[in-house]
Amino acid sequence: MLFSKKHHFIFFCNPKIGTTSIEAALKQLDDGQLDHYSMPCLFPERHIPPTIARAFFTQAEWDAAFKFVFVRHPYDWVVSQYKWNFPPPLFYLKKFYWVPGRWRDTIREYIVDYIGRFESFDESIAEIQKRLGIELNIPHINVSKRSSAKDALTPAACQRIQELWREDFERLGYSMDAID
Repeated sequence: MLFSKKHHFIFFCNPKIGTTSIEAALKQLDDGQLDHYSMPCLFPERHIPPTIARAFFTQAEWDAAFKFVFVRHPYDWVVSQYKWNFPPPLFYLKKFYWVPGRWRDTIREYIVDYIGRFESFDESIAEIQKRLGIELNIPHINVSKRSSAKDALTPAACQRIQELWREDFERLGYSMDAID
């Protein structure tokens, strides 16, 4: 999570959605006032969901800030997250049946002002720049070779992801069909 009182924003970081690149661009604007907030073993400070982070702010700070987050299609996110945690040669997602559902809590309540999408990253960044009135130079950091979720997931894995992220599929309009 990055916070700027001066630029009136709070950026909530979801893992494996390009947030390291966004953080690099926004870090110079971060006031650093939240550096001491974290929940060890639950959330490192950068991945605290908005529903929890809200308690760190006064009502005036919360109301004045443009709050935004990025999301990614659940199938694609699971494949990326799995590859990050279990890099090759251990990449056997076809045998993977359980998926942690932590990131979906970030958008469970629409308490953010804008939800950017990994799938339309450049357009989402343009909208954020417009709303903040700043220009961002987004570097590409931690870029990984993208595997097709369609090739990596079995029907059983897709079904389990659909169960765990049903609300995300519905509220964010993601298709439950296999993606490329």
